[in-house]
Amino acid sequence: MTSGPRSRRPGICARIGAGRYDSPVSSPAPAGPSDAVDPAVLASLKDLGGADDPGFFPGLLREFLAHADRAVADLRAAAAAGARDRVRAAAHSLKGSAGNVGAKRLSTLARDLELAAREPAADLAAGLDAVAAEASRVKARLSTELASS
Repeated sequence: MTSGPRSRRPGICARIGAGRYDSPVSSPAPAGPSDAVDPAVLASLKDLGGADDPGFFPGLLREFLAHADRAVADLRAAAAAGARDRVRAAAHSLKGSAGNVGAKRLSTLARDLELAAREPAADLAAGLDAVAAEASRVKARLSTELASS
């Protein structure tokens, strides 16, 4: 997912703030999906396709939604198998794609899970649950956005 928007629109990650992981998430997730995604990032992504490529934004959202489902399933399977290297890879992938669509909290949680998977003694269950819950909030928000696009 991350290569498509980057290759089509050079510099997008820098313009929308993707890849910035300034601080770990320490507060609980808000109750609803409305603030799960940064509206400024969504607006920037909508502008990228513009009139020249009206399918860009909806396609990007559909691609992210499918990727998020696969990533959470991959994280659960890898954790159940004790395959920490696969947990790290899936969390890393989700971290990047979440950042690209403005899901900053999901990106940070995925980063935290990626880092935890490097530690052999770390319990991954709480981090995996947090990632899955936040992914659900993000998917709800982006599904609403997709329906209105």
